[in-house]
Amino acid sequence: MEDYKVMRHAILVAGMKDSGVLQQVINLYDDKDIDFFVHFDKKFAQPKLVSNFSHIQVLNPDNIYWAGPSQVALSLRLLKTAYTSRTYDYYHLTSSEDFPMKSKSDFMDFFAENSNTEYVDIDDVSGFFDFRIRSYHFFEKWKMPRSIKYLLSEKIGRMQMKLGIDRADYINVIGKG
Repeated sequence: MEDYKVMRHAILVAGMKDSGVLQQVINLYDDKDIDFFVHFDKKFAQPKLVSNFSHIQVLNPDNIYWAGPSQVALSLRLLKTAYTSRTYDYYHLTSSEDFPMKSKSDFMDFFAENSNTEYVDIDDVSGFFDFRIRSYHFFEKWKMPRSIKYLLSEKIGRMQMKLGIDRADYINVIGKG
């Protein structure tokens, strides 16, 4: 690595279940300049995570529901926890199942070489995601089989579309990043 400014990174991890992948990532990226802020869904066992150099902060578990308000709230909670913990140059939101394709040195070099660049992308959504965003969902926290929950949500969502109900009516562009 050339002489670059030392960059501090906060890895924000939204975890569902422990498959051991996150511990492997921590082992690979363990560094005094890379910290991990981790949340595991309350519905699953909470793993014990260890590192030699990185600070690991595990947030109190909550029940998180995919594509629901709880998932957005969790992302904001992870960001706020990291932001108030210490100053970081970059915040990386990931899941406990994601494994990096670059070594730690490649990762650090890339962000040091591109230190004034932000990496935020919004993709066009259509079909399923557009439908999920534009309709109201009433069963997020209900205890029922996932297949029934999705079937009911889809039927009620289609009914909302036929009735002209659009919770995102005021939004010009809908995307996901």
